[in-house]
Parts: sequence; C-alpha cells; structure tokens
Amino acid sequence: PEFLSFCYPVIIMYHITLMTVGKQKPGPYTELTKAYQKRLQSFVKLEAIEIPETKFSSQKDRDRVLKIEAEKIQKAIPKNSLLITLDAEGKEFDSIAFAKQIDTWSEHGAMHLTFLIGGPLGLHDSLKTKTSFSLSKLTFPHDLARNMFLEQLYRAMTILKGKTYHY
Repeated sequence: PEFLSFCYPVIIMYHITLMTVGKQKPGPYTELTKAYQKRLQSFVKLEAIEIPETKFSSQKDRDRVLKIEAEKIQKAIPKNSLLITLDAEGKEFDSIAFAKQIDTWSEHGAMHLTFLIGGPLGLHDSLKTKTSFSLSKLTFPHDLARNMFLEQLYRAMTILKGKTYHY
C-alpha cells in the first residue's frame, strides 16, 4: 500500500508521554488503557503523567482553575519534549496522516513527544500550541478520550512499522 512508502525498515523507538489532567477512574476504561499500554511496549517508550484536577464549584471558577492547572502542567512537562495538546480546535487527521505527523513531530523517533489532555474545563490558553490536534469535534469523557488516543497511537505505530492492524 501507498502508506508503507514512508515506513522505516530500522527499529525506531519513539519516546512518548501522555499527560492528563485528572486521574483515571477504576473500571473498564482502566483495563483498556492497560491493554493498549501493553500493546505499545514494542513500539514506544510510553510514560503516563496524571496532573491532579483542581476542584471548582462553577463555571465562574474557570480562569482560576485553568491557571492553577497550567502551572502544575508546566512543571511536569518532561524536559526537551515537544508539547502537543489534544484540543477540539486542533487539526484533525486520518490515521495515516496522524502516523506521518507523529513521525514528523518526533523527528523520526529522535524527539520526546508529550501529548496533553486537559481537564473538565479544558486547557489554559498559555498551553495551547501550534502543535495541537483534535480526535474529533465531538466532546468525549476524558477516560474515553485517553483510550481513543492510545488506540490511535497504537494504530499509528503499526502503520509506521508496516504491521498488519490498519486496513
């Protein structure tokens, strides 16, 4: 297939951090997360960082909450990594284009990538970057978005490595 023309015959290990605001709730989403993390082990050095949510009582607290969370996030971003935010306003990709974009962002596996999923109120403007993408224009619960991202990351890695998964 056409997309295999950019696959690499050498073994490239991608270094990726998935940073999320909020802790994943126990249950089926957690089991699915573990399953994708296991699948990704042969392709990616994957780290997960959970930033505690800041409590709020109403939408009026939005600015205060987002500033506090942004400070926590900035401190936790791994050094020398490229921050990529998951944002409804970001660019949408199909699976093959996403695989190519990961490869471009990572400079063919040389750069550490940090993907960030915001909390219930989103992300502070200071964190929004040109390197953002959207899983969809729809809004999803954060546990589901995390698993959708991990599935697409797994799919992208199989595309880049020429493995049979994406048809």
